[in-house]
Amino acid sequence: MSSELLKTEEQKIKNLISSDSNNWTELYLLMDNVEKNELYIDEYKSFSTWVHHISQEYQLHPSGIWAKYQAGKIYTAYYERAKNENRVVNDISHANISVNNLVLIEKIYPDNNVAKDDLIEKAQRKEIRQATLKKMWESIKKNNSDNGNYLPRNAYEKEKCRSSGYSSNDKGISHTQALFLAISSIYDGNYLDSSINKYKLLNKVHIDCNIKFDFVAFENTQDSKKPLIITAYLDILSVSLSLLALYKIYCDKLYIVAPKEMKIESIINDISDEDIGIITVDSLGDKVIKREAIYRRGEKREAILESAILKLI
Repeated sequence: MSSELLKTEEQKIKNLISSDSNNWTELYLLMDNVEKNELYIDEYKSFSTWVHHISQEYQLHPSGIWAKYQAGKIYTAYYERAKNENRVVNDISHANISVNNLVLIEKIYPDNNVAKDDLIEKAQRKEIRQATLKKMWESIKKNNSDNGNYLPRNAYEKEKCRSSGYSSNDKGISHTQALFLAISSIYDGNYLDSSINKYKLLNKVHIDCNIKFDFVAFENTQDSKKPLIITAYLDILSVSLSLLALYKIYCDKLYIVAPKEMKIESIINDISDEDIGIITVDSLGDKVIKREAIYRRGEKREAILESAILKLI
């Protein structure tokens, strides 16, 4: 009986691949049915053996099939969490997110479901692009490598870490990584919604040994008076506020970014220059603009342009 049901599911998979190979949600549902009901059991030693068989049978790359299956598991878990919390989200058949984005989000937030769900929802609303998620993941990998932290490479190693009491991401992402996500999302949203403005966002732009910007955005406009706007962002945890007047001359707009838990009143008092904008960021990368920056053309903006060009070469 299982063999007959398995052949039926395999025929559905074959038809799906030939008619709509990009439909990863339907492929996942078919594979999930085979696994949950153990339809493979009469002919194959394991579910993995069966997956290897269909990858050869239909000339598919095994990693591609497993990625779609993993994405389905990630989204199903997200849907179940939302259901338990009485949140209304799309079921998997109407998921508006790519396989790669789901897999990247799982890597970024393996143990933080609140942050993971928030990022999935942002991706579905097109508020964050895959390029940003890739940069986020690279930043996390580099941060772990620089700090000597071990990052599990696969599900087996992750489970081994769990059983030994170790978690690679118990506290979620660092403030610096949350800052990266928040600033990137400002330009992701604008880039997607605008047919006029084009942006380039760079991080760690150095003018010299003493002047370093955490993020700099270059905005091309159709305004003849302001054809290019240079907006710079400084992490309050890594800059001396006494040097802000010096930083201002290298850009057109300047923002200070602070953790949400810091007292905003004291920050505003410390940054009395009302030209300088203030943004707060929480541990999920969500931002609140507390004060908008005012445009003032920087006297030495050419220096930051030269530095950016060198960084792009």
